[in-house]
Amino acid sequence: MSTEVIVALITGAFTFAGVVLTVYYGNKKTVMQIQAQAEQTRQKNLAQAEITREKIAQLEKKQDKHNSVIERMYKVEQHLTDIDQRVCNLEDRVN
Repeated sequence: MSTEVIVALITGAFTFAGVVLTVYYGNKKTVMQIQAQAEQTRQKNLAQAEITREKIAQLEKKQDKHNSVIERMYKVEQHLTDIDQRVCNLEDRVN
């Protein structure tokens, strides 16, 4: 083989090795960045989930208070119905 061919083969081999290493380390860096972003996203999602749980708990408390008011009003209405009937009975007795 002539020296030009040998030099060309060696140059090509080193160029190929350089490209392979550049791509390998570039991909490795990209994978690490993506993993870091995924972890950040996971942490944000966990924080959001905790906030959502707290808000749901607050809404449940408000709903319980509301339901309590509804139950009390139902009892008051029943009591008013009884009182109204008593008043009607008393009016009938008076007349």
